[in-house]
Amino acid sequence: CKRIPVHTGVDIVDTVIYEAKEKAEQRNILLMVETPILPSGLKLEDRELCVLCANLLNNALEAAKEQIRLNIAIAAGFLMIEMQNDYTEKPVVKNNHFVAEREQDSLAHGWGMKIIEQIVEKYHGELSIRVDMQVSIKILLDVL
Repeated sequence: CKRIPVHTGVDIVDTVIYEAKEKAEQRNILLMVETPILPSGLKLEDRELCVLCANLLNNALEAAKEQIRLNIAIAAGFLMIEMQNDYTEKPVVKNNHFVAEREQDSLAHGWGMKIIEQIVEKYHGELSIRVDMQVSIKILLDVL
């Protein structure tokens, strides 16, 4: 069966999302994506948007048990990217950062989030992480 591809208007981001959907399908994880066609002329580089989406999706695919939701929206003059996923193991968050439980995890762990934080900082955005029944990561960027 042929699925309607995601269309953000940024081909490289569409490809990243499509590949994540394929990986999710292989792991029996439902990946739901909501996104508008993004306006051209965002201050955010296509490459940076791709890096944000790729890192968020990779982290979610690693942690998710059954479902992931990626929502990209333009709201109140901001670009909002929100990732939510359920989890098999509840992650530990301290001071808005994920914390590796075991020392051997901390070396390879967290590079994706560090890169996300650098991009958010570059655009004076906001990043918030909440963990309750699911993991919720929200990014607000003033890039319009």
